[in-house]
Amino acid sequence: MSADLRQAIDDAWAAYHQATQTGDTAGALALWTPNARVLEPGMDLSGGDLHAFMEDFWKNGGEVFEFDREALEVFDHGDVAYEIMRYDETFRFPGGDRQTVHNFAFVRWAKQSDGTWKVDRILAGPRDSVTP
Repeated sequence: MSADLRQAIDDAWAAYHQATQTGDTAGALALWTPNARVLEPGMDLSGGDLHAFMEDFWKNGGEVFEFDREALEVFDHGDVAYEIMRYDETFRFPGGDRQTVHNFAFVRWAKQSDGTWKVDRILAGPRDSVTP
């Protein structure tokens, strides 16, 4: 894995985090491929459903307070890269209470025709319980 790939992934997550902090839906959606799929506890979204979920999240008052990520491993195979990470995310669904999740995740990145890397798949599961 090249240092350039690792930096591109770190930069993409940083831009995503910045977008989620400010409710920038377009910026948050820029991390994902058009057919991305998210599999997390209680969530199975892909493609247009994922995009609609994110748009509704901010439009209806959802908030992301923190997103802290640590890449444990990153490896590539041509135009696909894989990241094993742990992350802590604190958020509030529209009309809900503040929650924090502590997850492990396996992320599949796809290199785009313009040379950028976007998340194509993410499978996440808890490191421990959800805490309000």
